[in-house]
Amino acid sequence: MLNNPDAYREAGYKTATARLQRDESRAAFHKDWFVRASALEKGEDRTAAQKLFDEGYADAQPARTVHYFN
Repeated sequence: MLNNPDAYREAGYKTATARLQRDESRAAFHKDWFVRASALEKGEDRTAAQKLFDEGYADAQPARTVHYFN
């Protein structure tokens, strides 16, 4: 892998955080960085980078829980 794996996870986290704050220009910047960085990777490393980005994105999403009536 050319880049540090944590960089891909961080890019996913920052993209999701920006979208949650309704800042599409910042989200587009981080997503664009990821696309350009992952384009430099080869085959299975590209797949691993996408997985790390998706994990980082999911980490930033709020946990949805069910609230039952009492």
